[in-house]
Amino acid sequence: MKHLRILAAVIVLLLVAYRASAQSGLEEVSYGSAGPTGAEWIVYIANDMGFFRQEGLHLSIVVTGSTVSTINQIATGDINFATAGTDSVVNAVARKLAIKIVAPSMVTPPYSLMVSPSITNWQQLKGKTISLATKQEITAIAFRLMAKANHLDWNNDFSIVLAGSTPARYAALQSGNVQGAMLGQPFNFTAETQGMRTLDESFNYMKVWMFDGIAINPAWASAHRPTVVKFIRALRKAAAYGYTHRDDAIKILTTETKSDRAIIEKTYDLDFVKWKAYARDEQLDPKKIQGVIDGVVAQGVLPAPIAVSDVIDTSYAREAAR
Repeated sequence: MKHLRILAAVIVLLLVAYRASAQSGLEEVSYGSAGPTGAEWIVYIANDMGFFRQEGLHLSIVVTGSTVSTINQIATGDINFATAGTDSVVNAVARKLAIKIVAPSMVTPPYSLMVSPSITNWQQLKGKTISLATKQEITAIAFRLMAKANHLDWNNDFSIVLAGSTPARYAALQSGNVQGAMLGQPFNFTAETQGMRTLDESFNYMKVWMFDGIAINPAWASAHRPTVVKFIRALRKAAAYGYTHRDDAIKILTTETKSDRAIIEKTYDLDFVKWKAYARDEQLDPKKIQGVIDGVVAQGVLPAPIAVSDVIDTSYAREAAR
């Protein structure tokens, strides 16, 4: 019996050593985002279902806390990959920061304008405090378009406070410090369960748009081309898996966002079923990028459009598709 126990212990040690050896054989890459939302869903699926490991990659996830921090960490080389808003990348490129998008992440703009329970229309929202990420990116662009359609000026008819991530804006709305907030999924559904109202949605105003994409530092990507291609190839597998494995996808985002399963079920049905918000082929659409550039110019952030080719590099995704 003693010999059996010793043999069992040796086997366990050998398994641990084997797993450590196998893990050490993976290439380490880092991935950042402002915080866990539906926008990162495909990356989470790729990580949880082992698609990155199949490509020889080990992913370390970094929560940056804000889009600005995400952009800066990519540009400085502190992280290798990130999910970043296309509009924010456009702004960064215009400022000559070292960043490009190599694949789509979430195509459909997912933001909802969530408001306090007592507010039922735009006139009641006038004069109230609204939480946006910044005044230059999609939450501000969408809010401007919404307000304009309702004969209001977003910059003069409201008090704007800034919070860099959806979880932070959700917390501000929940606390009552703001009366309206632009929230991504699944936090908009969570807010609904607490009595908040959906006053408007960005999807109604931004049809030719790519919400966010996988951003890289061009110099790093050029020097690690096979790694970038492997990363995108894993995302292709994850997108296909997400569309065909509802239960697994829901479990993964429920865990990542620490949300109720019922809320993530609603999010799945919206993102994967109704909107088809994730590109199965992980290919970039230049027309949608142009739509973002035009929107940033209309926001007054840039004096004139920049070239689409300055914002994206389609060659990595094309290679991943071969």
